[in-house]
Amino acid sequence: MLRMQRADGGLEIAMLTGWLKGSGTSQRGLESLVLAGRLDGQLRFAGCVGSGLTIAGRRAIRDALDCIARPDSPLDVKAPREIARSTHWCDPIVAVDVAYREVTGDGVLRQPSFKGVRSDVDVAEIDWPS
Repeated sequence: MLRMQRADGGLEIAMLTGWLKGSGTSQRGLESLVLAGRLDGQLRFAGCVGSGLTIAGRRAIRDALDCIARPDSPLDVKAPREIARSTHWCDPIVAVDVAYREVTGDGVLRQPSFKGVRSDVDVAEIDWPS
């Protein structure tokens, strides 16, 4: 299993489970990506990342996620209410590199920054942050 923890260079692999819609100049794009990892076989919320995304990148990712959108959460354990009620969910089939400062006590990535999409990673191998 790929552990969702800081690796050499401070990068982490997480999976995308949705996005929060953008506003203003980002209205057609997205504000942030909703991240997840697995703990004891259950898909769980691991935070949101918006830092590191360019305007063009936001639009491109949003267009790609629209193709795998779903009406309900793929998470086995509910995300916090304030996130869940405004998230546009997608199938958890996209892996991304994320740098972060630390993991909070409840497993949420603190100060994450988007580094890129990982097409070489099977999301079934992404585990929970430690």
